[in-house]
Amino acid sequence: VSLAQDKVDSFALSIFESIRSLPEYTTDDVSTDVFIKSSEWAEKVRELSSNVVSEAKSLDELIGSLPGIDMTEAKQLNKLNELSEETECLNVKLKEKVKEAEDRAALADDALDTIYTIL
Repeated sequence: VSLAQDKVDSFALSIFESIRSLPEYTTDDVSTDVFIKSSEWAEKVRELSSNVVSEAKSLDELIGSLPGIDMTEAKQLNKLNELSEETECLNVKLKEKVKEAEDRAALADDALDTIYTIL
């Protein structure tokens, strides 16, 4: 999700930066037709278009690479439930291993205390 949000943010920033860099439009001494045909304006519009298309392609590629993108919503929910159950099982096993390690550490502490008392 974070990567997708970063891509969307980058896409939006690219659009805003490109629009901000467009030359200022004034109607004082220049007719609209001449202004639109100016090389500076045309180059900035091409640059804007290129940036937007590039960012859109990058976002599409990211979306296409997401796991389960070809699954229906029901299958995705089922997969999420399976992963949730698997995570819960792994969490239980982890807690058991932590308890086992704590018990062994306590035994080791007791053994060290006994050795210390003897010496």
